[in-house]
Amino acid sequence: MTAQRHEIQLARALENGVDAYDSYFDNSADSRPIVSNRVKSSQVSLAPMKGNPQFSAQYDIKASIYYFSYAAGVFTPVLPANVPAGLQGNLPVYLFGWNDFKAGFPKLKSQYPIVNWVQGRAFLYGYDNYMDAILTGIGTGAQTFVQLDTNVTPSLSLGDLVIPFTATSGGTTYFASVVIHCAQVAYATLFESLVSDTFVMNMIRYIVPDTTQNSINQFINQIGLYSLSLYGKFNSDFVSPNSFKKPEQYQPNIIDIPIKKGVDKAISFGTYLNCLCTSFTWSTFVWSTKKLAS
Repeated sequence: MTAQRHEIQLARALENGVDAYDSYFDNSADSRPIVSNRVKSSQVSLAPMKGNPQFSAQYDIKASIYYFSYAAGVFTPVLPANVPAGLQGNLPVYLFGWNDFKAGFPKLKSQYPIVNWVQGRAFLYGYDNYMDAILTGIGTGAQTFVQLDTNVTPSLSLGDLVIPFTATSGGTTYFASVVIHCAQVAYATLFESLVSDTFVMNMIRYIVPDTTQNSINQFINQIGLYSLSLYGKFNSDFVSPNSFKKPEQYQPNIIDIPIKKGVDKAISFGTYLNCLCTSFTWSTFVWSTKKLAS
């Protein structure tokens, strides 16, 4: 009966708009998905396997961090362990949040302060004209845009979201890039589609690279869930990944977070990425999708 009630609630909310279903559901993520009547011609379906929720689509988003030193127009890769100690703090990761992105992420920046780094303008690689560059010499007379060279671009794919940071330590300029990549489709495509489409996720499988302590420590960082309305109303909530870790879990570098959350252009997620973890992946299960406009 509870599952049926949730299905009716979601169906009504999807018909009435995003704000109505932008909330958590108080039961398991294993409810039967709603199939859109707009895709009757599609005969393809995805069946859940044991341990996974019911879902109608799935995508993988990977957040990675790369470090470089910069001198005389050349970027030189730097291993995280060799980054100066004062620059080994966590850097923020922003997912979705189209409304905030178009203004330069001011709301998310205010939620994730950083130490010793200066955040530049986030851009979609290969999409934002004249923005495949980073700002160096911030706060000095040498402030200028510098084009990314071939030491940097191999870490990028067309459509990736790049959040750049610069800092100076010991007379050397350092550049860090947090890169958001989607495996199934260019992240820029998924990101901008939220202007006209919405979806409801019903689980995040949070994966870090390995079982070393540097990777496992990534789960300490809370996940922030934010909403920024058309008229500036801002709401936030938080999820602790470690609270979903099960004692019987055999893979300590994976945590399943059974969250049902409506996502549109107003919704964003944020967290920190640890310097020595270097990356994480969110394998996200989609319960239902709706197109708001054609």
